[in-house]
Amino acid sequence: MINKATSLLDLVKVYNAIPKSSCGNIIKRSADLTWHTHRWAAYSTIKESPSANTEFLRAKIDNLMKLELVPIINECISNYKIEMDIEINGSSHPNLNRYDTGTKMLPHHDHIHALFSGPVKGIPILSIVGLLNDDFEGGEFVFWNDEVIKLVAGDVLIFPSLFAYEHQVNTITKGTRYSFVSWAY
Repeated sequence: MINKATSLLDLVKVYNAIPKSSCGNIIKRSADLTWHTHRWAAYSTIKESPSANTEFLRAKIDNLMKLELVPIINECISNYKIEMDIEINGSSHPNLNRYDTGTKMLPHHDHIHALFSGPVKGIPILSIVGLLNDDFEGGEFVFWNDEVIKLVAGDVLIFPSLFAYEHQVNTITKGTRYSFVSWAY
């Protein structure tokens, strides 16, 4: 039976899909990646953050991480597709996000035109966020400034990449938060 949404929150799904061992392995291997300050996509351009001193860091994942994460992401997308009765053509390669103490993600939505480059261009349909650890304080994932989504290590959050789904990650007050992000089209 297809899930019929009656509110925006009904289209937000959390799947506990990433094995704890995979989470730990990815975090450990992330020390060898090249991290850079996150930049924001705005329709047809990429721009620097208006709060670069508190912006989280992003890194491209390596091939071992891809082999570990992509099948999990695809399974979660497949589950979401079945629940919501929608079509998805594919997804972007995931990127890792690292939030050190004092960093955050500003409120924004993922309804952007500059996300995909190369042969695949367009606006994402779904946003996919995976949490790799939960041994930090702060860093809550929040919709609409007040709807906190409770996530634990191994959770994959999927929601529409529409302007109506403004979200943010609150400031990390202690420790480091590791997550990944991908988008489906």
